[in-house]
Amino acid sequence: MRHSDPNSVRADTLETRERLLGAAVKVFARHGFGGAGIRVISAEAGVNVALVGYHFGSKEGIYLEVVMQVCAMVNQRLAGAIETATQAAGCADGAAAVEAACALLDPLIDMVLEAETSDVARIMLHEQLDPGPGFDMFHQTLAAPFVELLGALIARARAVPFGDDERMSALAIMGMLLIFKSAQASSELLFGAQAWSARRRQILRQTIANAVHPTMGGAD
Repeated sequence: MRHSDPNSVRADTLETRERLLGAAVKVFARHGFGGAGIRVISAEAGVNVALVGYHFGSKEGIYLEVVMQVCAMVNQRLAGAIETATQAAGCADGAAAVEAACALLDPLIDMVLEAETSDVARIMLHEQLDPGPGFDMFHQTLAAPFVELLGALIARARAVPFGDDERMSALAIMGMLLIFKSAQASSELLFGAQAWSARRRQILRQTIANAVHPTMGGAD
């Protein structure tokens, strides 16, 4: 009687799980949580629909795993900038605080302009427009801490107490960047799919600096 290699079985199980997660990202990006179905996810992955339940328990289970991975990926991309900005928020002021705010947003600019992050952005946009099981995780893990940190830097730059006005400014600046993803088709028609030259990125960064503090953010 032939026995399967346990290591081979485990590898196959892990591969199936990753295929399901990869398929789930695409399906949830297209349809949101409410519009997605586990049969569509399993078909996208090319596996039996019962394996969704085996690995994740339910549609909500696989969705929350996707959200967890998205949050981890974004936080990993932002980690260095967040650490530096956190230090600056306690001591920087004036032009230094403006620069710290721009530096915090640099990795977000990169992610917004990358085609590879489109599915991630769509999943996050679905949660904003029609909050589902992943909203609290997105808000508490990504959005709220980022708004608080960027708002604190804006307050330092403007030499004002940190409050809701600065939080609103932070959210507005984030929205200004995210328009390049949520209105990606229009952006590509206006500038071309590969049009993000160093000069245009610098213009975008300067616009952010002006939004943080109009006087301090003046062009060099």
